[in-house]
Amino acid sequence: MYSVIIPTMWKQNISLFKATLAELEVEELVNEIILIDNDTTSSYISEISSNKLRYVPQTENIYVNPAWNLGIELATSEYVMVLNDDVWCTPSIRRIFTAHQAHSDKANGIYGLSTSCFLCEDMTEVQDKNIEFVNTEGRGTGWGCLFLLKRTNWTPIPHELKVWFGDDFITTCFTKAGNVVYSIKNVCVTEWSITSRLPMFSPITENDRQIYFSKYSN
Repeated sequence: MYSVIIPTMWKQNISLFKATLAELEVEELVNEIILIDNDTTSSYISEISSNKLRYVPQTENIYVNPAWNLGIELATSEYVMVLNDDVWCTPSIRRIFTAHQAHSDKANGIYGLSTSCFLCEDMTEVQDKNIEFVNTEGRGTGWGCLFLLKRTNWTPIPHELKVWFGDDFITTCFTKAGNVVYSIKNVCVTEWSITSRLPMFSPITENDRQIYFSKYSN
């Protein structure tokens, strides 16, 4: 079973986010949806209804990487999916759970979206193709948007990395441990990184960059 961890600041298209939650709600392999609310002023949660939802409001913005750590701590399933709140969770993405469940290396691998997943403009490009897991030497462009791994394989991201480079840190830890990094192909997604690319996060992003490359990239 899978726990899905979604940090949010409610900057995404709310109607599309509701559709994402609806898809996760009906997916039998999803045990729980852990929604970590980093916006202390929003009332959007009153519009959300899901039997699988575990709502985790914060008293201040703890930022996305610490929210991933918190989600892992709270998760109860053997496997976890970390998901951006702005990724359109089409039935195409739901297929990832079934494909991952059947993959022989799921206990040792970390799986993130291939760059090609963000180049699809039409679901018909991929809906009839089998999902592929391709062994790669590092993460792809869209890893912070969606990735899966066994919960016990998580290495907590250093708290000083707030917004970016959390996925780099995790994949670096995986490769150092001799585990395998896979890119997920033949999935179509649309919006991504709407929140993290806001101008308000630019100084934090630059600070994350300096910290990561000076302390954690090797």
